[in-house]
Amino acid sequence: MKKFNLAVLIVVLAAGCSSAALAESKPISFVDASVSSGIHGELAGIMAHAAACGDVDGDGDLDLYVGNFSDRPPERYIGAGGPVPNKLLINENGKFVDSGQQAVVFKARTSGAVFVDLDNDGDLDLYVSNNRRRLTVENRLYENVGGQLRDVSEGNEACIIMGGRSIGVLDYDGDGLLDLLVCGDRWTGGGRTILFRNKGKLLFEDVTAQVGLPEYLPGLGIVTPDFNEDGRPDIFISEANRLFLSTGDGKYREAALAREVFGYKLPEGKITVVPNGADIEQFSPKNEHEVKAKELKEKLETFASAQDSKAAGEVR
Repeated sequence: MKKFNLAVLIVVLAAGCSSAALAESKPISFVDASVSSGIHGELAGIMAHAAACGDVDGDGDLDLYVGNFSDRPPERYIGAGGPVPNKLLINENGKFVDSGQQAVVFKARTSGAVFVDLDNDGDLDLYVSNNRRRLTVENRLYENVGGQLRDVSEGNEACIIMGGRSIGVLDYDGDGLLDLLVCGDRWTGGGRTILFRNKGKLLFEDVTAQVGLPEYLPGLGIVTPDFNEDGRPDIFISEANRLFLSTGDGKYREAALAREVFGYKLPEGKITVVPNGADIEQFSPKNEHEVKAKELKEKLETFASAQDSKAAGEVR
């Protein structure tokens, strides 16, 4: 039988979460560094919905890309004269300054961004997902060339117009090239989450149907860990709250038994209150979530047993 990590997916609800789980935690202190770091001025008026950090220029510190929602009335952008475009900020000895790279500056409803080496050349490229509501802007892909981000979106199958949200990075087929899984929400994306296979040379193709992911899979958040420790990335999509396990042949099957664990019912009259994020957390033995973790572990192990047997009727 396959073995599962005792980890819990934390599905972040718009309705908020209880503070009881933190009761036994040690206090963590934070200091507001928005002014001293330069971010306060550089991001004045921004209505950020995406952020990515990575060492773009290879100098050993983390730089910052921030994606904005630019579709609101001008007065909503407090501190600015109107909608603020996406920005790339370079870290210079702990102070963030505008990169001056105009290729990455545009106005959209950017909901996802990730720095990742997509061409295996040792530096970080940038992929940005945009939501098509009110502003019709395609997803963008940028190649890192000596610390400068060059737009290579044109004609790229991963750079389409969609209801883009969060981005997952994984090597689903084990070919050594990182692929992109982009969530699409139910309101503007038709509920379609898309897996883009990396063909090399920063070219991608849509393989969603080929790998067994459903046509309707609305998503706001995503995680792609190896849940069952078989050496392959699995997929959890929040909003849909569905878990898919790799079958080892470049395809996925849903862990249907996990639906009842992650299932939720919308509060009456609250159609916009949906799970909109996901994360992985390891809990201590005394944590109150241990029961849920154990329950999830048992259910996933039951699924794995069913999948390994010839009578895997619950797997689809």
